[in-house]
Parts: sequence; structure tokens; C-alpha cells
Amino acid sequence: MAIDFETITGGGGGGGTRRGGFDRKKLLIGGVFVILLILVFKRQGVGTPAAEPDMELVPNTMDMPTYPNIDQQTLDNQFSNYMAIQDQQTTSKFMQVTDSLNQITQHMDVNNKGLLDAINAGLTKQITQPAPAKPVTIAPPPPPKTAAPNPLHPVSAGIHYATPRGGWNPNSIVDYLKSKGYKNSYNDRATLAKQAGISGYKGTATQNRTLLGKLKAL
Repeated sequence: MAIDFETITGGGGGGGTRRGGFDRKKLLIGGVFVILLILVFKRQGVGTPAAEPDMELVPNTMDMPTYPNIDQQTLDNQFSNYMAIQDQQTTSKFMQVTDSLNQITQHMDVNNKGLLDAINAGLTKQITQPAPAKPVTIAPPPPPKTAAPNPLHPVSAGIHYATPRGGWNPNSIVDYLKSKGYKNSYNDRATLAKQAGISGYKGTATQNRTLLGKLKAL
């Protein structure tokens, strides 16, 4: 690239025009130089931070707490004191439990002795003074039931009476005798009334109801 010496040094006429052209050329040259430097640095890897290798985080042992004033002997002494206190407390609780068991045992012995004395006294009394045996009473068997003799003897009519359309009247002595196949005339009813202990039978409603009740009771 040709550079005008007069333009750089500012010599010659027309200084204002040459001065402005010199400034533009100077800026252009500077920009090209900067671009070239950037390309060179990128190719060589200059300015790019190197990738750090992956490393596992290792704890720093210096961060762990230390106890410079406590040694092994002090720890042993403290542990021994702790165990001694625990043994004392365990022994005290065991003695309390033992005292409670002894009290319960004594209480049970006293109660058992009283109970055994009462049992022995009762057994001795029963052995020395046996209770008299109660006599066994045997009840006689009930007498056999005998059927009362039937005082009524209705006479069979020898025929089967047909049931009326309305059915037999349950309150009629005549219908009852017919339904059973017996004679039912006045004379037959008078004979039955005499057998039943009805005196002066006239065939009244009261006498017929009484006779009907005795016949149904057979």
C-alpha cells in the first residue's frame, strides 16, 4: 500500500484536505491491524481460558474439628466415671425391686397362713364331728288313675243322618245326637237326662244345655 509521505508529515499545500484523508487512512489501517491480531490470537488459542480438568472435591482434613486438650486417658477416665454412676443407679433400682418383692412375699405368707389355718380348722372339725346323715324318704308311687264310669249310654240310631245345609247347630241337643248317629227323640233324651241326674226332664232349654254339656264331656 502506497503512503503519501507528505500526507503523513503534514507537508505541502492544501493542508486541510490532506489532513482529513490522512485521518481516515490512519483509522482504516488501525482497524485492519486489530483484525489481523484477533485472527492470529484465535488461531494460536491465546486469550481463551484453558479448560480446567475435572477434579473430585476432596475434603480438607484440616477442616475437621480437633480436640487438642482431651487425650485418651481423660476420655477413659470420663467413661469409667459414667459406667460407675450407671452401676450405682442400677444397683439402687435393683435393691428397690428386691425390697418390694420381699414385702409382697411376706404379705402373701401372712395371708396364706391365715387361709391354711382356717382350712385346717374346718377339715379337723368335719373329721372329728361328722354331720349326721339325713334320712332318705321314698315317696309312695301315685295310685293309678281309673277312668270314671260313663253314666250316659246313648243309643245308636243305626243310620247316618245327613248334615243339614246350614251345618249342625252346636247349641242343639238334637243336632248333636244326630251328628253322632244317636237316637234323639224326646223319650231318648229323657232317658239320657235321667242317667245324667237331671230330674223332671221336660225338654226345656236349660235342661237341654245341661244334658248337652254332659254329653260333650264324655
